[in-house]
Amino acid sequence: MPRRWAGALFQLRAGAPRFTARADVLDSLGLASVAQEANGHVIGRAVPADATGATAVPGVLVAGNVADLFAGVINAASAGLVTAAAINADPAADDVRYAVEAVSGTVTR
Repeated sequence: MPRRWAGALFQLRAGAPRFTARADVLDSLGLASVAQEANGHVIGRAVPADATGATAVPGVLVAGNVADLFAGVINAASAGLVTAAAINADPAADDVRYAVEAVSGTVTR
């Protein structure tokens, strides 16, 4: 039955909310979202990633609620920080590898 509250009309419905990561652009890269469950019930869809945000597609990282629907604001921000550090470390690791190859005489650029 519709109820009035503060001049607005709301329809009360039974059921749980569904959350889906807004990751349509990731579909074009070959990253499909997967169902995320809680207590045996699907609560939404998220993109699988490791702790640094790395996905199955090299060079594509995700963070926050795209990777974890349970992440609150603080956890999503923290995941963003970890992913940013991984993004920053990647070219630095390449630079170190190139420097070692240059010193050892096995440059493969």
